[in-house]
Amino acid sequence: MKGNLGHLDVAAGVTGLIKAVLAVEHGMIPPNRPFARPNPALALEASPFYLAGEARPWPWRDRGAPA
Repeated sequence: MKGNLGHLDVAAGVTGLIKAVLAVEHGMIPPNRPFARPNPALALEASPFYLAGEARPWPWRDRGAPA
């Protein structure tokens, strides 16, 4: 969150909520900024997790779920 919007102190919580609502509404996972490559110690290849380097559609959109 701080990477996208900076240090917001008390407004960080509500800002995160607004960002999450907009992401769901638009059906897009926003990118993590700044992001170049993950730490190899995370072993993300062997996990279900990933870091979004660019905007991506929500996975449920790929399954034909209603928008």
